[in-house]
Amino acid sequence: MKCKVFNIRLSDGYGESDESALNVFLENIKVSRIFSSVIGGNNPFCSVLIFYEYKAEEVKHILQAEEITLTPAEESLYEALRRWRNEQAAKEGIVPYMIAHNSWLKQMVKMHVKTKEDLLQIKGFGENRAEKYGDDILRVVEPFPCNKEI
Repeated sequence: MKCKVFNIRLSDGYGESDESALNVFLENIKVSRIFSSVIGGNNPFCSVLIFYEYKAEEVKHILQAEEITLTPAEESLYEALRRWRNEQAAKEGIVPYMIAHNSWLKQMVKMHVKTKEDLLQIKGFGENRAEKYGDDILRVVEPFPCNKEI
């Protein structure tokens, strides 16, 4: 069993992004226990301690990432998607896999995604991620020759 602490700042402008990071995390795990407490002071926040395990299907997707073989051109697109994902995660202050697992990125490359609807075909990616990150992902994949129809 693993545990993680989230602090949701209660001051204006922060709560929504902190809560969003928590929700993305919760989508990918099986919760065992949750404890929370409100901490007062000049910068009040809600601290949430979560004990969890990974969902069995998520572990399977992570393991399958290594099974997808990419051509050199596809590998370039995959690396561009990884760079975008890592930069986005850093901006949001979350770990990269909360945005997209490596296996999902590889599936995007192999599927030649061109629309948000294409992203919904990736098991586990979901509507929320497609809506939040879809436009950025499509901007990354569009210029790559391996994503063009022949």
